[in-house]
Amino acid sequence: SLEAPIAPHFPQYLTTPDDPRKAGLTVRHLLDLTAGYEPQGEGTVSDSYAGWALTRPLAADPGTTWSYDEPLYKV
Repeated sequence: SLEAPIAPHFPQYLTTPDDPRKAGLTVRHLLDLTAGYEPQGEGTVSDSYAGWALTRPLAADPGTTWSYDEPLYKV
């Protein structure tokens, strides 16, 4: 479901998030680009692309603003 939370799929990044709003992130937020992250464009090479993308700080509450953020499509 698009309304399913993503935290169970990425517990190492979202089980105890630095920002409690991240616990409510859904598949829809990632696909609609409304997760609330600052746009970053292409990511950097790291051990975990998903970790890099999901541990960035939120700039807005999930679902409240649209912002092109390419890394979310890759998660």
